[in-house]
Amino acid sequence: MDDNLNATERSWIVSLSKNVTRKISLLISLEDFKKFFKAKQERASSSPSGRHMGHYKTMLECICQDIPLLPDMIVSIACISLITETPLYCWQTASQVMIEKGKGRYVEDLRIIQLSEADLNFILQTIWGHRLIRHALYHRGLDPAQYALPGHTCNNAVLIRHCS
Repeated sequence: MDDNLNATERSWIVSLSKNVTRKISLLISLEDFKKFFKAKQERASSSPSGRHMGHYKTMLECICQDIPLLPDMIVSIACISLITETPLYCWQTASQVMIEKGKGRYVEDLRIIQLSEADLNFILQTIWGHRLIRHALYHRGLDPAQYALPGHTCNNAVLIRHCS
């Protein structure tokens, strides 16, 4: 540990360290694929490559028609990429777009969103957004002060702080 840290900082870093023996699966299934893309709107933002969410919605129809060859191939490629720790070339590019947050014409009324490939979003949400968060919650690895927990909103932090 760094010698420049005071006792409080060292204690905080030690509290962040937990031994977790259960691994989180990197295997992705057609069910994961269906769950993710079923919840997405077809008109959702396009990816930097120009592939549209509609392509993945069409693959959902293939699964429903019991012709899962193409979606199964996408899932297999993504899974191999994860397991071999080799990101796909198209996953290495993202576009950042500024859009209006609300009404007004001021810089502070803009927000930046990042567009990445739909299949990468699928992987990130499945692994990071669900499995890792659930795992961390189960092992009490998330500090409640961060308010980034499932079922909580940024308003929860304000309400808790105000009512305390």
